[in-house]
Formats: sequence, structure tokens, C-alpha cells
Amino acid sequence: MEWVQPVHRWMLIYYHQTNIVTIGSSQYTIQSGDMVLFPPGTPCAHADVGPKTHCDYLSFELVDAKSCLVVVPAVIRQVPHVLENFRKASSQILITPATCQAFAWNLLWSVSESLSRYRQAGMLYSGEDFIAKNLGRKFTVQEVADHCGIEQRVLLNLFRQQHGVTVKEFITRKRISESSRLLLTTDLTVKQVAAQVGFDDLQHFNKTIRNMTGMSPRELRKSGEKNRSARQWDA
Repeated sequence: MEWVQPVHRWMLIYYHQTNIVTIGSSQYTIQSGDMVLFPPGTPCAHADVGPKTHCDYLSFELVDAKSCLVVVPAVIRQVPHVLENFRKASSQILITPATCQAFAWNLLWSVSESLSRYRQAGMLYSGEDFIAKNLGRKFTVQEVADHCGIEQRVLLNLFRQQHGVTVKEFITRKRISESSRLLLTTDLTVKQVAAQVGFDDLQHFNKTIRNMTGMSPRELRKSGEKNRSARQWDA
């Protein structure tokens, strides 16, 4: 199954057997008792390994908590002890959505870690912030390094260690992520979206987004419209 997670909604899925899960460009092997957090606006998929997959899911929104930044893992390993409360929260989706949000918030807070514990190289946050704020224009890796106050080779090594990709690959991922958000939440044309995230060649933009998401920009927008109309994903 493949889908694009609605832009303002998160989803938790509790798996009861082995599965292969994809979130954006990252892939995880999931065992029975594992839970996966799917972030908003992200192309996602899961595939059966063995018999047909059985799972419980919960879709929810989170309040704005920018002043409280923590790191939460995409995969929460072996949490069968939360299943009963997970199902109770799920059963209240249409009655009291706040119950779902409270459960999700408490669960995610319980497995969260501080930013400093997650990453030793704090200057990467500065580099990532620079990239996020400059997606609409062309800039060099050297500019990112200068902003962080480190040599370019150091920046390259840090990105490979932390993200497993080059700085340029990371920038492309961020541009495609922002493109997905714009396609799903605005009426901008594909050409306007491409320009807004720094692509001046529409053909190159179409090819890149297809390579990253498996869908063309128009297909991605259409899949988002289907998700918004599918009430079973709503909380």
C-alpha cells in the first residue's frame, strides 16, 4: 500500500507481523509489536512480508510546540504494552478526537530524546535551518559551510555521518518535501511550485520528484486529494 500522508496529520501504525515500511526515502524492517510514526506530507508505503498484514492505526494532529523541540524516532520498537490504550484511543476517533491526541502526545513524549543527546554536532541544526530558509534560490555547499562557520569538508563529513547522504542530496530531499507540501496544500501550478523550491527547469523538477516519490507532481497532488476525501484516515 502506498499513500501520501495528509499535510497536517500524523499517523501511528501498530504492526502485528513483519513488514517493510517506507517513509520518504527511508526504509525500515518492522517486526510484530513495533509501531511506526508517519509524518505529515510525506510519501509512505508498507509491504507485507509473509501473510497479509494486520495492523492498528491512529491518525491525529499535534498542537504547535515549537518552543519544546525534541527528537522522536520514526520506529518505536516493541511496545505491546501500549496496544490496549492504543485501541481505546482509536475507538474514540469520531467521538472525542482529543483522546487520540492526548494518547499520541503522551506516547511520543515518553520515547523522545533531547536534541543534544541525539546529535553531537550541534552546528548541523544551523546548516539545516539555512537550507530550509533558502530552498527557493540557488546556493552552494560552501555557503552552507560558511553559515555554520566550518570547512566544507567537515560539513560534508557531518552530513554523511548524520544523514547518510551528501549535502546536495539532503537539499534535494528538502526541496521535494517542500514541493509535496505545496502541491498538497496550495493551488499553485506545478511550474510555480518548481520555481518556489529552486527548480528553474520544469522537466528536471518533474523527473526529480518522480524519482523521489514514485509519482509525478500531478499524480502526487491527485493522491493527496484522495487522502483528504478518505474519511477512514481522519481523526
